[in-house]
Amino acid sequence: MVAIKYYDDEYYKNEYYAKVGGLSLKEINKLEMEFLDMLNYELFIQNEVFEVYEERLKQYEIIEI
Repeated sequence: MVAIKYYDDEYYKNEYYAKVGGLSLKEINKLEMEFLDMLNYELFIQNEVFEVYEERLKQYEIIEI
């Protein structure tokens, strides 16, 4: 949800994401704020960092299958 808001100009309201996720609006708003706080509102990452995590996720996927 945060990624969509960061990258796209148009996105659904939190009410939609709450309904789809089976959460209350209050809870999804709280989770969004906690997530942003944990990231210190730094949503941009360098390509190199992204590629490291992408590779780790791909390795995990192979192990789990």
